[in-house]
Amino acid sequence: MEVIPETYAVIINGSYATTSGAGDYAKGTIVNINAGSRSGYNFNGWTSTDGITLANANSASTSFTMPNKPVILMANWKSTSTNSGGGSGGVVEVQLQLRVKSQKRAIKHPLIILLQIILL
Repeated sequence: MEVIPETYAVIINGSYATTSGAGDYAKGTIVNINAGSRSGYNFNGWTSTDGITLANANSASTSFTMPNKPVILMANWKSTSTNSGGGSGGVVEVQLQLRVKSQKRAIKHPLIILLQIILL
């Protein structure tokens, strides 16, 4: 009788590759993942909360050894445009200028706030 090893899912979010590496793998298998390329964006690293160690988290194509549990990975992207209209995945920095006025006098210097908005 043939023993079929138990497999676990790899889910890749944010990939633009034809073959991302998503699928089912047995523990100990070397899993190759690929983020592909995205027009107007640079690859900005892989993230996962599943405790895996990637060969190179900053490379669009990398690998890891499959643990004995499912793994979810996120391909992160950063816009190459200085005036980004948004998009899915990655981090976009937004700068806002706020002018606060009281009834008696206006504040002379604008308050500048830098926000990081994670787009999902």
